[in-house]
Amino acid sequence: MRPSEDLDLTWLLQQLNASQQPSFAIDRTTEACRTPRRNPQTYAALQFFAALSRFCSGVHSYFLSTLFPVDGSHGLDLSPVRSETTIFVPVLPLFENAESRAKAATESDKEEKKGDSVLPLAFANQFLAEEKRTMTERFLELAKVYPTNNKLVTLAEAKLLVTLLHTGNVCANFQDGVNYVENMLLKQLIAAVGKEVQVSDFNAYMRFHARKLYKAAFAPQPFSFAVRRPNHTPEGALTIEAQDTSSPSTLADPVWTIASGGYSSQPMFFNLDASTRVAFTGERCVFFFFKYFSSFFFVLVFLLFICVLVSCFFFCIK
Repeated sequence: MRPSEDLDLTWLLQQLNASQQPSFAIDRTTEACRTPRRNPQTYAALQFFAALSRFCSGVHSYFLSTLFPVDGSHGLDLSPVRSETTIFVPVLPLFENAESRAKAATESDKEEKKGDSVLPLAFANQFLAEEKRTMTERFLELAKVYPTNNKLVTLAEAKLLVTLLHTGNVCANFQDGVNYVENMLLKQLIAAVGKEVQVSDFNAYMRFHARKLYKAAFAPQPFSFAVRRPNHTPEGALTIEAQDTSSPSTLADPVWTIASGGYSSQPMFFNLDASTRVAFTGERCVFFFFKYFSSFFFVLVFLLFICVLVSCFFFCIK
C-alpha cells in the first residue's frame, strides 16, 4: 500500500493576522538574526516550502504513476501535465534603483521614497494578476485536450496536476530568491573587504601571531620529520598534511603542531607477532594539533609516510 502524502499547514496558518491577511516578518532584534537568509523566521519558511514542494511532487507522482494507469484505455496525451513552464511565477528577487525612483517622484514624496529599494506593493498585485491570467490561459489550453466526463482522467485532474507543478515552481523560486539575496550581500561584503577570506588565510594569520605569542622553543612547527639512523642520511619522512577544500588549487601542507617530549631511559614495546616483542628507546613526543576550518568547507587531513627505495625501518601505528 502506498504511504499517504501529508502536509503540516501550521506554519502557513500562523502567518495570518487577526484580519486573515498574511503578515510574515523577520525579527531583527534577536541574536539569531544574521542576514535575510540566516534567521529563524526564514529558516522556518524554507522548511515549510521545502515540505510543500515534496508534497506537490508526491501527489503529482501518485496521479501519473499509480492512479492514471488504472484506466489504461483513456487514450489521452499526458505530456501537458508532466511539466509546467508557461504559468508566470510571481516570486522574484527584484529591487528598484532608489535614485531613479527619487528623480521620478514628486517633491512631496521624494524624501519618503528615498533609500527604499524594495518594489512597491502595487507591483506584487500586478505580478499576482499576471499569474492569474497565465493560469487561466493554461486551463483553457487543457480544456481543449481533456474531457469533462466521469472518467478517471478529466479536465479537473489535469488542472490539479498543473497547479501542483506550478506550486512546486513557486517553492523553488522562493528558495532561489532568498539564496540570491544572500549571495548578493555576500558579494557586497567581499567587495567591501577586498577579498574573500579563506581557511588558508586564517591559518596563516594564526601562525603569524603564534610566533609572537610563543617562545621559539614552544612555537608551533610543521609536523614533518625525517626518519634516519644516527649519523646517517634520511631513509624516509613522516608527515601529517592537510588540504583546504575551499581552495582546491592549493597544495597540501604539513599541519602545525605544538610538541612536548624528551628522552626516557625506560624502553617502550610493541609486538610484531604472537611470539616476537620489540623494545625501543629514543625521544618521545606528544603533539597537539588544532585546525581552523569553515563550516562550509572540509579540511582533508592525512598521514603521509615516504621512504627511499632501499631502506630498513619500522613504522608502527598503535
